[in-house]
Amino acid sequence: MHAAPPVRIRVVPDLSSRGFVALSACFAAANLTAWAASWMQASTVNCALAVLLAAGCSGWLVAFVMRRSTTAGDLAWDGACWQWLPDAADPRSVELFVMIDLGPWVLVRFTPIEPVAASAWLAISRQDAAAHWPGWRTALYSPRPGS
Repeated sequence: MHAAPPVRIRVVPDLSSRGFVALSACFAAANLTAWAASWMQASTVNCALAVLLAAGCSGWLVAFVMRRSTTAGDLAWDGACWQWLPDAADPRSVELFVMIDLGPWVLVRFTPIEPVAASAWLAISRQDAAAHWPGWRTALYSPRPGS
């Protein structure tokens, strides 16, 4: 089987993906807090205040962390492996995993191969990838050479 042809796309942090993640964190924190408050049989007012406080704090914290940790760069497939080429650091070979695929929007997680480092998450949309979208998706789902 043949590998997908080389493709390179520009990845920039976008407001919609950050908003989605922050909103998801808000809902998760609010849900957990509401469950805990109902289990402790808290009053309705105290429950509502706790839920609002938990949702607001978690949303702010996630937005703050994402703003400080997300960098722009290029994600490139060279026909043999994926490369992450950040604007402010050295290029790295990475393992790429699809976490969520909604058609026009894909959430991927990549882990640097050498040196061992933490995984990073990137949200990539069809709008951002433009004309490279079909080739990028082909490379994303094609089998790796030698595997």
